[in-house]
Amino acid sequence: MKHVTAGVVVLLVLALAQAGSSINRPGTIRVTDRVLYERPTTAGTLTVSRIYNRSITPNAIGNAEVICVEIGGGDGAPFPEGSRYCWGSFSIGNNSLVVHGVARSRVYYQLAIAGGTGTYNNVGGTFTSIRYSTNPVRERLIFQLTYP
Repeated sequence: MKHVTAGVVVLLVLALAQAGSSINRPGTIRVTDRVLYERPTTAGTLTVSRIYNRSITPNAIGNAEVICVEIGGGDGAPFPEGSRYCWGSFSIGNNSLVVHGVARSRVYYQLAIAGGTGTYNNVGGTFTSIRYSTNPVRERLIFQLTYP
């Protein structure tokens, strides 16, 4: 029993030591979300979600707020019908990732990771959203992180 307790303490110390550090190599984060609501606003459509990693815990591990503005369609529009410019923030614990770019579909889209805070300070990369359920709306979120 003493060995198990000592092992848990060592793991906790390592986790806490890494919690304050930044990412210094490429990596991938795979989570899911459940959309709480999508509402039109004067600035565009606001989507608020809870982020989950069901392999670790059934509870939410973070929040997401994304706003998208319609930019496609109409005469002389540079983007196809249904295109939106989106930007968002994904908070996991005390850390966050910021994304932005043009999305041409609500079902599947990729945006650039513009940076982050805490552990994700100075990261870049690609964010991918894949909608796999519509009632309730659920999405797979994949963050492919790069480090300069």
